[in-house]
Amino acid sequence: MLDDAVHVLNGAHERKKVDPQEVDAPAEHYVRLFWFTLAFGIGDAALFAVATAYLSYAALNVDLLLMGPCLSVFMLYTFGTLDSEVHGPRAIGLWAALWLVQTVIMVVSYAVRGEAWAQIAFWAFFFLLSATAFGWLMHMLREELRARHRGARLAVARALTERLVKVVGLQIGLLVVGVVQGVAKRDYPRVYATACFSLSLLMAWFFAVAIDEVAEVDVHAAAARMRLRPIEAAALFFSGCVVLSGLGLYVISEQSSPRRGIAQAAGNALFLSIILAYCCIIRIVWVARRKRRSKVSDDDPPA
Repeated sequence: MLDDAVHVLNGAHERKKVDPQEVDAPAEHYVRLFWFTLAFGIGDAALFAVATAYLSYAALNVDLLLMGPCLSVFMLYTFGTLDSEVHGPRAIGLWAALWLVQTVIMVVSYAVRGEAWAQIAFWAFFFLLSATAFGWLMHMLREELRARHRGARLAVARALTERLVKVVGLQIGLLVVGVVQGVAKRDYPRVYATACFSLSLLMAWFFAVAIDEVAEVDVHAAAARMRLRPIEAAALFFSGCVVLSGLGLYVISEQSSPRRGIAQAAGNALFLSIILAYCCIIRIVWVARRKRRSKVSDDDPPA
């Protein structure tokens, strides 16, 4: 499975054919994906609410395992519809709504289960960060990809979708394995590690899109000639930490009875790496966006 994960994360650049006659797809073109994404989000939130209301660890563990595939579906809706402008705001709106609802349920769930308030505060911060800051980054990446690939938006959407579908396939495999191995209360540390590893696959894909496709960081120059700006080096470093943290969580998930403290510590390391990687990536994406807009304004003929 690890070999498959490495293969998925190594997405190569492909030359896209430009069609000057390409027009945006109508809203009806992706209406089924919209309703599927909405239904998936509602179902995931409902399962989380049921787990909270009935203190069901089985439902909670299944919901944890569903977290990765659920977020991947929302990413698919966001980036798989690049050739349709109307679905951009809808995708970001659904993403924000999902995380806001999950935040409320999470706070209630953790409080009822007697979790430490520091842990509750950390997760509330991360959930709200995901709803707002990550939603903003997704919006910016989507708009940049649309602007950079006029005439080839459908081709870019297909390329990103192909790589994301492979990630989803791995996540579904982890979901099945996690459920088969058990979702009782005693299985929570292993399930938590599995869910975090599943999330790390998606985050690695997402950060790769930002670094390679939008910021266009020259990885060859970074590796072969050690020529990289500090902020770009930091973005690559913390993205690597996300991958390494995920691999560590995979090792923990393969243990029969991992300790809860170790699983949570590894999970916290993953989420901290995600936050730090985000802080660096948002900067290099913002700079790349500013350069593109400056170039476009310079190329425009004077009135």
